[in-house]
Amino acid sequence: TEKQAVARVPADTLVIHGESDDVVPLAATLAWARPQNLPVIVFPGVGHFFHGQIALLKKVLVRELRDLAVS
Repeated sequence: TEKQAVARVPADTLVIHGESDDVVPLAATLAWARPQNLPVIVFPGVGHFFHGQIALLKKVLVRELRDLAVS
């Protein structure tokens, strides 16, 4: 089988993923992020659209953006 090229992203990219994502499996995201040394934040039990966890998603994003602004 032919191996597809992995899309690269900037080194400071943060990946947020739902553990129970049924659209993009967590294993696939980790396999993509690993060779790029990208951090991955996993929301336990959360699906692709973060249903019921939007407030937590916002909190994590605001925290990460605030940390980035201070750096």
